[in-house]
Amino acid sequence: MNGLTAFIGILVLAALCKAFSLSVGVFIRKRLEDRARRDAPPTPPKPTRRPGFYHCPNCKCILEEVTIEDKVRNGCKGCGWVHWDNPLPVAVAVIPYGKGLVFVRRKVEPRAGFLALPGGFVEKEGLEAGAVREALEETGLEVAVDRYLKSVYLERVNQILVFFLMKPATGQKLKAGSDATECVFLNPPYDHEKMAFPTHEAVINEYLAQRQG
Repeated sequence: MNGLTAFIGILVLAALCKAFSLSVGVFIRKRLEDRARRDAPPTPPKPTRRPGFYHCPNCKCILEEVTIEDKVRNGCKGCGWVHWDNPLPVAVAVIPYGKGLVFVRRKVEPRAGFLALPGGFVEKEGLEAGAVREALEETGLEVAVDRYLKSVYLERVNQILVFFLMKPATGQKLKAGSDATECVFLNPPYDHEKMAFPTHEAVINEYLAQRQG
């Protein structure tokens, strides 16, 4: 019996020793980790940036806010590249057709299903050329620019809409482009609820007022 008791005592002592060793190991490891964190250099603050580009297109560094001529912009401190965030030009065509105007019913968002004037982003071309091209692509009409009407800056989307009055397209056939469900000509007055964009509607109303005057 004494031998069994001694054997059990040895097992208990061994278990206690093992538990003590594990505890000491955990304690030492934690102290070493704490010391490493304390001795490590401080983590630099995360660079702040304005909405837009995130990485530099030249050197792939993360862009940060930089102040240039009292304006905050996204810039690269690695190579000096600056995202100037210039507004995108959009050419819009106001096309007379009989007594009315030509509209496209939008197929894509924003405002899919609503009526808008033909127009789109300028692509390596002048503004007038962009209006002529967009008119052809979206309506199938070959028209030329008559005169400049108006420019409107949309801060929310950082775009400049440039409206041109085109020469009348009476007699040509309408053909909707790939981004429109249909292309129609409508006589005024126009239903506000069916118009896609307030900016288009405002320019149309100004043009009609000038025409009547």
